[in-house]
Amino acid sequence: MYAGYLEQTDANIGRVVEAIRDLGQLDNTLVIYIVGDNGASAEGRPQGMLNQIQRVATRQQQNAAARPVHPA
Repeated sequence: MYAGYLEQTDANIGRVVEAIRDLGQLDNTLVIYIVGDNGASAEGRPQGMLNQIQRVATRQQQNAAARPVHPA
């Protein structure tokens, strides 16, 4: 799966570079090509991993409990 993603990305970056070359601006262009992979994991969701969400919620509860209460 990742190899297909990388091949497709590479082909489309090539199209962009070729279009810049056709415009005569390749010598005036800096191309920065960064590709990242967060890994293929069944536990990952668009909202984050369940463990991560629970960790953040627990930390927020601990922080709220540690705040001093000042009477008005």
